Amino acid sequence: MSSSPRFTIVSPAYETAPYLEKAVSSLKAQTFGDFECLLVVEESSDGSLERCQELARGDERFRVVSLPRSGSGSASYNYGIREARGEYVVFMDGDDWIEPRSLELFAATIEHLGGLDLLLASGREVALQEDGSFEAMRRISNVSKADEGRVITGCELIMKVGRAQNYQVLNICRTAFLREHELYFADGLQQEDTEWTPRVWYYAERVGALDFAFYNYRRRAGSVQSACSPRLLRDFAKIVALQMEFQETHDLPAGVLSVWRNQLVSMVYWYFFHPQYVSRFPKEVRQEALASLLGDEAKWERFRRIARKVSLPKRLALPFVRRAARTSSWGWAEWYFKYLYYPMIKLFKG
Repeated sequence: MSSSPRFTIVSPAYETAPYLEKAVSSLKAQTFGDFECLLVVEESSDGSLERCQELARGDERFRVVSLPRSGSGSASYNYGIREARGEYVVFMDGDDWIEPRSLELFAATIEHLGGLDLLLASGREVALQEDGSFEAMRRISNVSKADEGRVITGCELIMKVGRAQNYQVLNICRTAFLREHELYFADGLQQEDTEWTPRVWYYAERVGALDFAFYNYRRRAGSVQSACSPRLLRDFAKIVALQMEFQETHDLPAGVLSVWRNQLVSMVYWYFFHPQYVSRFPKEVRQEALASLLGDEAKWERFRRIARKVSLPKRLALPFVRRAARTSSWGWAEWYFKYLYYPMIKLFKG
């Protein structure tokens, strides 16, 4: 392995011992061998560290790192960004795997396009079947075949896509670009990619696309992402607060602001009032998290400044959200979203 490989694969491996062999095997099977892999293991009770050490033994491309438990993947990702020797960083969780030609196609696309800050690729969510096979549940992507072969800016990407898909693993990033703009993950948050991805897209000056489903994202019960704990909503409130702060402290193009404002308001409504989440989280949990986000006058005023420039259905919902954030008239807010707002949105989209 060269001292400066083309790619560094950063793979958090907390409590993933049963899945690590498939993950590491998919890296050893790569048709493009100029890479290093950082297997970053936070304190685990299932022998993940020892399993990583066993799988990495004898292959100098793999480095195993042990970190204290932090409560999210951010510390592992940030360690990888800081310590990467490769020109580009690829993220891969320890319970997932990538296709054998992934790095080969990344390298060829980057070379063809003359260097990139960011390369977008595709993946699929997969689920384990009773016979041991995997079934693709759905494609995850922000690109299509029509996007290949050209270079755009990150701001153009934001306006084109209209939202930021949260999967950080679909973003292959130039290491120096991440460090230059200090594009690290927010510490200690679940769903940390929700806050990280928009910033990465915004700063990228050269973005390319590869319509290749390289990533296999394993959906499994008990994972951090599938757990419906009160912490998920509390962390989401913190993420929204960080996004609002970023919007107010940066001179963003009007098109980017429009996309981000609508997406941010939609996420707040979805997490706190969509029937799907109403059924998943007790009212007290949602009340607590919303009050922490919008409960005092200064926080509400910041949200209102963002929301007053979004679509009409979103603006009409503001009085109900305001009362709910004060923990009064919560039932009216739930009624409004269930029987008026979401049916109206569905009607407009139809």
